[in-house]
Amino acid sequence: MMKNYNTFAETESLLQTAIALPGRSIKEIAAATNINPSTLYKWKTTSVQLSPPKADALLLYFIKNEPTRLDAAEIINSRLSLK
Repeated sequence: MMKNYNTFAETESLLQTAIALPGRSIKEIAAATNINPSTLYKWKTTSVQLSPPKADALLLYFIKNEPTRLDAAEIINSRLSLK
């Protein structure tokens, strides 16, 4: 079960981890979320941040379409925060 995230930074970190895990490609995710693929590539590879509406769309995508990937990202992030 997914916990509630209190900050945008925590949510964005979760999404960064999730998108880096094996699963659908950035192009497929971009098409499903109506986010420009270059925006997702830049976000994944640079310090560019997603706007809150785009982060919401990405989070909803993972919740609905790839919940296992999102759960794995949550586990990874929780382990990293313990260090």
